[in-house]
Amino acid sequence: MSDEAKVMLDIRNVTKTFVRNRTVLGRPNETVKAVRNISLTVNEGETLGIVGESGSGKSTLGRLIVRLDDADSGEVIFEGDDLMTLSKSKLRARRRYLQMIFQDPYASLDPTKSVGTSIAEPLRIYDKSLSAAECDRRVRELLPRVGLRPEFADRYPGEMSGGQRQRVAIARALAIEPRLIVADEAVSALDMSTQSEVINLLAGLTRDFGLTSVFISHNLSIVRHISDRIAVMYLGQVVELGPADTVYAAPQHPYTEALLSAIPIPDPVVQRERAKVLLPGDTPDPAHPPKGCAFASRCPYAQQICLDEDPELKDRLGDGTLSACHFAKSRPMVELEATLEGAL
Repeated sequence: MSDEAKVMLDIRNVTKTFVRNRTVLGRPNETVKAVRNISLTVNEGETLGIVGESGSGKSTLGRLIVRLDDADSGEVIFEGDDLMTLSKSKLRARRRYLQMIFQDPYASLDPTKSVGTSIAEPLRIYDKSLSAAECDRRVRELLPRVGLRPEFADRYPGEMSGGQRQRVAIARALAIEPRLIVADEAVSALDMSTQSEVINLLAGLTRDFGLTSVFISHNLSIVRHISDRIAVMYLGQVVELGPADTVYAAPQHPYTEALLSAIPIPDPVVQRERAKVLLPGDTPDPAHPPKGCAFASRCPYAQQICLDEDPELKDRLGDGTLSACHFAKSRPMVELEATLEGAL
């Protein structure tokens, strides 16, 4: 992406807290900061990948982007409008251009409605001038774009495989010609071969429709395959952000390094001999985050400053990659290409 690229999505200092426990009177007595003061931008036509383990806050961030949840503070500016301050009617109008693809395609589709009815639903909501015949025509034109025959419009979700249902969910998201797609673990419920097919489909549709997208996943090899830039999250914060190839080839944050080293290689000899980064302990309790760097208790490079000061996310090596590590350095992953090829 060029420096002159237009910013379509601008996330500024967003924080989201959830109540974990309440008193017998219903008052909150323990809260969890799922997202902690995150700032990100997504340029027009770009795919930003967001990765992290379970509990990192990545799915919460995705819901905040489309305002399925309200942030405690911060701004989510989409094409100049702060979604967090829009009225319900104005937010509804903006959502025509802002769609989400969820993890479970079966749960996101009404089992009592045909595929054609489900895909046509947003068309009927946002373009009331369309007749039933016009909606049906558009649905049957769209289905081949996602790899399904037009007659699939007459089927029901229970008659389809998981991969086919996810293709339907993608078609429904594209039906009203959005400009930004947020895909939250969109392939994690599928088997490996189907994952690759759907990822390639999404990459092609993003290019063909000129979409901007945010792709959220715990699977680093898949995120690299589809993304222009990568944001790595840990305990509600972004700890590394940079071009996909740079982040994967030479991560600067030790957490990113550990995640990459955990991707299996199909060659058993190489897998046995490759260096691994093993993280001691568990992720800190998000209800009681540590004072300094959230990763310090598990980091092999941690020193006293890491326990005392939370490092700022910034360009520490002057190469355009941002990292939140006091001792950031380039950590080449020499087996990376073999890893990614085998994982996909």
